[in-house]
Amino acid sequence: MWVKEKSGGSWKTEINRLMGKRLSFLFFLVAMVSSQVFSGDPSLILYLSLDKVENGLLIDQSDYACRVKLPSEESLVEGKIGRGLNTGKGYFLTVPFAPQLCLPRGTGLTISLWVKLEKEGVRWAGLIKNDGGKSTAYREFKGFNWGTDGSSRDVLLTEAGWRFTVKGEGSETVTARPIIQLGGKDWAHLAAVYDPSARVRGLFLYVNGELVEDYVMIDMPEEIGTEEAWIIGKDLTCFPGVIDEIMVFKRPLSAEEIKRIYQKTK
Repeated sequence: MWVKEKSGGSWKTEINRLMGKRLSFLFFLVAMVSSQVFSGDPSLILYLSLDKVENGLLIDQSDYACRVKLPSEESLVEGKIGRGLNTGKGYFLTVPFAPQLCLPRGTGLTISLWVKLEKEGVRWAGLIKNDGGKSTAYREFKGFNWGTDGSSRDVLLTEAGWRFTVKGEGSETVTARPIIQLGGKDWAHLAAVYDPSARVRGLFLYVNGELVEDYVMIDMPEEIGTEEAWIIGKDLTCFPGVIDEIMVFKRPLSAEEIKRIYQKTK
C-alpha cells in the first residue's frame, strides 16, 4: 500500500512512523506475555524485562512493580526478547533499595538473566551486585556479587570465568570457567543460586539450563542482605555486551525451575 506524500514530509517518513508504532506494539506484547508467564510467585522480587518504560523509568514486572531510572533511551538495544540493556556502552542500572528486596537471615537467592558478550576480554565485569558500593576485588563486603573474574587488564574470554560470591558472617565464591565455552559470544542464559539450607549449603551456576558448577560452602554466610541499592551491569567495569530478562528470586530455585525459565525465554 502506498502512503501519500504529506507537506513537510514524505511517504518514507510516514512508513518509518508507522513502523515505529508497530515496534512499540510488539515490545508491549512481549512485556505482557513475559509478565503473565512469571507473575504470581511472591519470591520473585525483581523482574526487569527491559521492555516496559514509562516516563524514563523501567517498570519492574514482578508483583512489586518498582521503578528503575533508565540511563537514556540509547541504553536499550535489541535484546534476547524485545529490548536489552547495552552495558557494553557503559550503561548500567541502579535499583533503589525497597522492602521487597530485603534478604532476611537464612534466605536463599536465585538470579536469572540472558547475556551476550561483544568483546574479547573482561576485567571484573558486573552482572548484578548488592555490596554496599564495595568491590570484591579489593575490599570485604556483606552481600552478593555476580559477574566475571578478571584483573587490572583485560582477561581473554578463554581464560576468564563467571564468578558468584556471597558474603556475610563468612564468605564463599564459586567460579565456572571458561566464559567462551560456557555461553560465549552467542546469547546465553545464566542462573546463579545460593542455598544456605543445612541440607544443601551450596552455590550453583547454570548455563542454558544446565548445571555447570556447584560448590559446598564450609564457611556459610547465612545473612547476606543489605539495605543498599542493587547495581545491574557493572562491578569495577561494565559487562561488555548486552543483558536481558533479569529476574531475582528470594529463594533457591531447583534445577527443574531453572530449566523451565530457560525453556520459556529461549
